[in-house]
Amino acid sequence: MQIDWISATVETPPQLWPGYESGRTLKLSPHGEVIENRLTAHQIEDEESSSRNFRVWTPSPGSLYLSGNPVKLLQGHNLFGSMDLLGLFLEAGIWVRHHAGLFPGPQTWESCKFTPPRYSRIDITRSYRFPSDADALDYVRLVAGSAKSRHGAAKLYDSGTAYLGQNSRRWTMKIYAKRQELLHGMKGAARRIKAAFLPDELLDWASGVVRFELTLRGPEITKHCPPGDLHDPAFLESLWQSYFDAIQFNENAAMSNRPDLIEETLPRHLQGTVAIWRTGRDLRTLLPHNTFYRHRREILAQCGIDIAVPPSKA
Repeated sequence: MQIDWISATVETPPQLWPGYESGRTLKLSPHGEVIENRLTAHQIEDEESSSRNFRVWTPSPGSLYLSGNPVKLLQGHNLFGSMDLLGLFLEAGIWVRHHAGLFPGPQTWESCKFTPPRYSRIDITRSYRFPSDADALDYVRLVAGSAKSRHGAAKLYDSGTAYLGQNSRRWTMKIYAKRQELLHGMKGAARRIKAAFLPDELLDWASGVVRFELTLRGPEITKHCPPGDLHDPAFLESLWQSYFDAIQFNENAAMSNRPDLIEETLPRHLQGTVAIWRTGRDLRTLLPHNTFYRHRREILAQCGIDIAVPPSKA
């Protein structure tokens, strides 16, 4: 599982305002280039979840809004990543500071008494692996034809992506084949250019992967997410699970009674490590120091599971 998008605001008391220019809006490319710089009095719209750009906005002289996919900024892709919500937000802020300024440095953050982030959007994803891209696309179509939520039936697009609650202002579940999403709409030279951003082994890793992407927006976050719990990866995992469990699947489409198929691609000794991790045991007390970090690195690289973070209790 991983955090795949963060939109959040930090602010400081009026008497400590750092003096931002109200309404300044920036759009930064993945390389840190400022590709848009303008003034607006209105809340900026988030980019599409597939975007590699990052948005910055200053609603007032004492508040700063950041929005984008921090994992893509930090590692160049979002095939796997971290569940550290606060850490990702702060790393994205440091990246923005390096390329465009605005985000406070540590001394400014402390002296101006900036608040913890107030989140208005969080995307949480979980991935499953099928034997091939064709099997992954068949599964997405099966979900689209059978799954329902309180928003109603799923909606399938030609891209091979299914949505539950697509236009909801509270939450959406998006189901898609990851490799198809990476290369959607690209043909010939354009596809080769897109593929060049990712090494062959990463594109191969995405083959057969189906991703369930939960988008939580402001009202839903306020209702169901106590601020103190949002920075607990186990809480976020259980939160994702609660929305997933609320979807009505037919027997063939349900994942709840199946293993996390993405783990089946691991070598047997690493599958054993993951199995022990799922019991809640602290692997640092069971494995030699070097073995623990070697297993952690290999498991994180191959299936996106971080054995240094406790598993969900859901």
